[in-house]
Amino acid sequence: MHKRRSRTATLAALLALGLTACSPGGTPANRTSPSPKPAESSLADVAVLVVDDFQLTGPPKAGPGGPTDNCAVGANVVGSGGAGDDLPLDAITHGELVYRTLRDGLDASVSTARGGAAVTTTASAPALPKGSPRTVETSAEWKLPESGADYRIRLVAVDAPGHTTRNVVDGLQNVMAELGRDGFHRFVLNLSFVVLPCDPLTLLNGTDQRALLESYLELAAADPDLLTGLSDALGIPASGVDLAVLNSRTSDVDKAVLTDPRLGPLRGCLIDGVYRAVERDQKLGESRIGRQLIDDAAWAGFQTSVGQSTGEQAVVAVGAAGNGIQCGKERRASFRFPFAPALWDGVVSVSAANPAGGIMAYSNSGEVKLDGEGPTALLPGSHGTSFAAPRLSAYEAMYLLRTGRIRCAPTADRPPLAYVTQADVLGAATTGVLPWKDEDRPVWPRYCADFRAVSGA
Repeated sequence: MHKRRSRTATLAALLALGLTACSPGGTPANRTSPSPKPAESSLADVAVLVVDDFQLTGPPKAGPGGPTDNCAVGANVVGSGGAGDDLPLDAITHGELVYRTLRDGLDASVSTARGGAAVTTTASAPALPKGSPRTVETSAEWKLPESGADYRIRLVAVDAPGHTTRNVVDGLQNVMAELGRDGFHRFVLNLSFVVLPCDPLTLLNGTDQRALLESYLELAAADPDLLTGLSDALGIPASGVDLAVLNSRTSDVDKAVLTDPRLGPLRGCLIDGVYRAVERDQKLGESRIGRQLIDDAAWAGFQTSVGQSTGEQAVVAVGAAGNGIQCGKERRASFRFPFAPALWDGVVSVSAANPAGGIMAYSNSGEVKLDGEGPTALLPGSHGTSFAAPRLSAYEAMYLLRTGRIRCAPTADRPPLAYVTQADVLGAATTGVLPWKDEDRPVWPRYCADFRAVSGA
């Protein structure tokens, strides 16, 4: 028997798994740990945090936040039967797929820098719940020789979606503080999930709300598990689940769709309903929902407190642009702007490249584009912007370790390759040309002259 903990305490416990149970031991050669905080523009250890859905203690059971809160939810990844919200817990989680993509990228980058095979130390979390024999690797570390000393890159799994963005940010601050005690003061945050208002149905207008609820009922009519999930969430017989009931219990419906694993297929429709409503406004910042997403209070506070580069600490955030929407069997068009958190100020948004040099049909637009193929060894055929973002995160880690910089001309206040400002986001007209250009490697020197050469991109 165990007592139920609060959401904040539960998240803190989840986040601690990536540290207390999974930190590789030992001290790199020619280094001491903890090390003094490095000066800006100097070589230093880097920690890369994969903030994602690892389900390390099973699906979240606590309800989402209130009408003014935003929630992190599982990503809507396309390929191999979805590989996102509908991915079975006993198969593999979205976080593991993203983590493996980043791990492979760091293996390749460090191996190239060392002139041979990369050397890693890894650790795993305990077995997943429900009797699954699988273990999840939640930490890996590389040593990179530079200027006569070995510097560390540590990859850490951080279990987050299913909670408010305030929970996520508070947990990140705890993790970063713990890593700081082990000598890490430079961080790359990989954000391959989607942020929605925690109570979105109350924010939608009557027409948009009705259309979203009708899509729920249409899918539930064809899937007994979905109908049972809605029935259980509302505490009524399945025969009583209709449009009038859903419309009168919107907060209960939101809570169920955001947290109940049986209702994962409805999340695509929820994301669709929210971001279509944002897109239909004249400007992104003029939408009530859009403004709540863009001006996320938790992220703004994080940037003010620890998210900015100082003489002692540097943070780079990278976000998956998103894969448009799949609501049921229908593939909806992608968006010309990224989902939050890639939409947030200071987060570098990454879209998925196609072989012809453009972006994949499923991909939302971002600032830069990279290969979106997933880790074949874990899930053949998987693809999405969730796998493009970690490739950039690996390059950002190499750049940050070697330079200590998160700024580069001509946009001196932006992270490397992030050129879309908060003003650009708020003023972007959805009916005109948007600032997200999906830039490719050949034009990256325009934004950060030495990024490709230093990072190995």
